[in-house]
Order: sequence, then C-alpha cells, then structure tokens
Amino acid sequence: MQNINQPGQDTSDSKLGLAAKFGVLLAGLKYLPMLLLKGAGAFKFMWVITMFGSMLVSLYAWALFFGWKFAVLLVISLFIHESGHWIWMKHKHLNPKAPIFVPLVGAFVQFGRMATDHGTRAWVAFAGPFVGGLGAAVMLAIGIGFNSGAFLAAAVIGFSLNLLQMIPAKPLDGGFIAEAISRKLLIPGALILSAVGLLCRSPVFCTIGVISLLASLQPPKAASVVASDYSGSAKTIGELEAEILAQSSLKLKGMTNKTSTSEKQQENGKTSPANASPDSGIANATGKEKIWITAAYMLLLLGLIVGLEQAIVQTANNIDCSKSAEEFIGKLIPNK
Repeated sequence: MQNINQPGQDTSDSKLGLAAKFGVLLAGLKYLPMLLLKGAGAFKFMWVITMFGSMLVSLYAWALFFGWKFAVLLVISLFIHESGHWIWMKHKHLNPKAPIFVPLVGAFVQFGRMATDHGTRAWVAFAGPFVGGLGAAVMLAIGIGFNSGAFLAAAVIGFSLNLLQMIPAKPLDGGFIAEAISRKLLIPGALILSAVGLLCRSPVFCTIGVISLLASLQPPKAASVVASDYSGSAKTIGELEAEILAQSSLKLKGMTNKTSTSEKQQENGKTSPANASPDSGIANATGKEKIWITAAYMLLLLGLIVGLEQAIVQTANNIDCSKSAEEFIGKLIPNK
C-alpha cells in the first residue's frame, strides 16, 4: 500500500529542516571568535609556507634545466645570499619579510619599511653578496678539506651568483650600490649585464639588461611621495618644493635665518630637501659614506673574483667534480 503525502507536507518538512540547520548555525557562531583567533595564530606561520613553498617550486624549475644536484646547490646559495639582506634589514629596523624564490630568476626579500636614504639601501644591497660570499668561502673550505666535489661545485655556484649580483645594474644588488655612489655607473652596468646575457644566451638577463639601460638613460623623474622614515612621517615632493621656495623668498627679502626648516629636519633625523635625490626624493649618501661604499664594493668584488678563481682551480683538480662542472657549464653556455 503506497503512502500518499498530504498536499503541503513536503513544504512543511523542508521548512523544518531549514530551521534546524539555521539553529545549528546560530549555535556554532558562538565558537567563531575562538576559530578566528586560532586562524590568526596560524597566519603567523604563513611566512614559512610562503618561503618554503616558493623554494620547492623554484627548486623544481631549476632542476628541469640543470638537474637536481645543481638545483639544490643553487637554491642553497640563493638562500644564504638573501639571508644577508634579511639580517641587515632587521638590523636597520626595516621590517623585512621572508625570502621569496622566483623560479628561473632568483629570490628577493621585501622591505616592510622603505629606507629613507641611498646609503642605507646600498648597505642592504651590499649585505647579500657579502654574506653569500662568506657562505661560498665556507663551502670552498669544506670542499678542499674533505675533497668533496659537491661542496666545491656549491662554492663555484655561490661565488658566481654573488659576483653576478655585483654588476652595477638595477635590479641587481650592484645597481643599488652604484646608485649611492653615482647614477652614471648604471649605464656601463646595464651594458655589462646585457653582454652577460648574450654570452649565456639568457633571455632573462638580456631583457633585464635592456630595460635597465633604457631606465638609466632617462632623466630622473620626481616621485610623488618620499619614503617614510622610522617614525612613520613623510613629505611629498610638493611640500619640499614649497619649503625651498619659501627659503628663497626669505633670502630675497634679506632675511638670514640660520635655523631654517631644512636644518630643523636634519636635527630631527628626517630627510633634508637639499640632500634629496631628484629621482625619488630619498636622501643621497654623504661624501664620506660614498667613499666607504666604494671601498667596500671594490674589496668585495676583488674577494669574490679571487674566491671564484680558487673554486674553479680546486674544482678542476677534482675529477668527479670537474666532469659535473663541464656538464653544468655546457648547459649554462651551450656550444655553437
């Protein structure tokens, strides 16, 4: 015997079901704040997922072209290099983010708070090749001491990577170092980067070199906002120009007030309009600081060249490592 439902019975049952589900939802809302707090705690470790996730993706991409051995060595060298940037940013209270790896390109550390002068930016850039070079030197010492072809190969890759970063062309580290010394150095740096791209037959290096060359040939453009200092204050270029005009008008009227607005800003540790670079409004490095930056750049460049030479010599003396190195170089710079 079939059970025949009365008209409207399905509708009432469905309404009761929806009401029950809605009641369960309302009851569960009281646990929502607790779940959100737990989720916020999980977001604190999101940087771990981001860094290691991008590292694994980059590792896989490099391995497709050069094999797993050299991919691992390259990613390790990149990590040591970026750690140098991170350490110096942390020292300068620039709130650095975790390193992010870009497949077949490299890696970068993002500023949480932008530096207010080219000198600080130069030292942040310098820290990467410096720490990276120290890491490569340690690998070289281990490779020589234990006759390890893997560590010798890692030393060659580490010295080569950090030496490449010393080319004075943006966005390489050498470009930010050179900008603190003289913007004119970016032009030959871009040409060198383009030549390296042609030698290695790398479309990435060639493209970056051409873009860097075009950017360095253009006259500097004024930015709309100056990067904020450590206290969080910032001034627009318009405000700086207004101050300069005000100072000029005072001079025309014969008023000689030694305590000008720019001097007060210098006393408070803020960016001075007279010392601001025309391209970004960020303060230029002082003359003494330029000397120190130039000397440090030349010494590090010399050290990386000597280290790379020694790593290549030791690699050539190691038969197994020499064969692997020849295979790697053959992939990096294909024969005609």
